[in-house]
Amino acid sequence: LFAGTSLFHSRKIGRFDLVIGANAYSTDGYREYETEERARVNMNLRYRSKKIEGLSFGANANYMGLDKTEFFLWQNADSGAYRQSPDAITRNVGERVNVDPYIVYIKENGTKHSLRTRYFHIKNDIPDDEAKNNAADLYYGEYQFQKKVLKDAALTLGTVGTWSEITAKLYGNHTSSNVSVYAQIDKRFGRLNLSAGFRAEYFRIDKEETVTVINGDSVKELPIQPVFRLGMNYQLAEYTFLRGSVGQGYRFPTIAEK
Repeated sequence: LFAGTSLFHSRKIGRFDLVIGANAYSTDGYREYETEERARVNMNLRYRSKKIEGLSFGANANYMGLDKTEFFLWQNADSGAYRQSPDAITRNVGERVNVDPYIVYIKENGTKHSLRTRYFHIKNDIPDDEAKNNAADLYYGEYQFQKKVLKDAALTLGTVGTWSEITAKLYGNHTSSNVSVYAQIDKRFGRLNLSAGFRAEYFRIDKEETVTVINGDSVKELPIQPVFRLGMNYQLAEYTFLRGSVGQGYRFPTIAEK
């Protein structure tokens, strides 16, 4: 048995935009012992400046509370996907909160400046085993600049930064941070679109930080990892495109993995 309800309201008040919503949901699940209840409220705000054409700013916010049971192991090999092991069932009472302020400025020539930020909070309480309680706070910010250059080309530049703090009885308290800068150029040649991008990443967990690796060799003096990408998009016919891309990836271990 499951049940839910939701509401949504949006309106414009002059240059002010408002969106509010809420949702509640409850389910018994189809697997034994598996239940979930959650409630959420959200709000989006935006104001379009009257004095400065192309300038807008606002904030989006969301809160969710939840109460659910989770499992780790099935009861046995013959129980199928419906019976969980009673010893592996965990009740989680938690909350999720995010607040996202932002500013966007688009000039008449198409140049765009955007600043987007976020505060994100997670909390998980385990009533049956408080040693597994944990909470995390994350702060995020990104500035991006876009501008048309040359003919049929667009340049994108930006920088991103995050900082997070984790409190967990199971594996201790930790902090992590990430800073990066990036650039990308997109150019059109008739039916062909080409893009090339570069990104430099820095990660840190507690005292461990990025070690640069180039062609399999470590460069410890420079704690930044560069990655590159190339992409193409060719229009063969109407509604028909041929796409291809090649790129590199870089991932630092999560705190749990570390």
